[in-house]
Amino acid sequence: MLPPRLDKLIPADHQVRFINEVVDQMDLDQVYATYQGGGTTSYHPAYAG
Repeated sequence: MLPPRLDKLIPADHQVRFINEVVDQMDLDQVYATYQGGGTTSYHPAYAG
């Protein structure tokens, strides 16, 4: 059996859905531009789930 999907566990009117939408719309180009690399393998923060 597969684990449940989080989007099915979180109610449609939960505030975390609003916060997620706001963060998804943010322009993070300046943040990404400052990343120099190095260290461990990086990952896109939107896929950290």
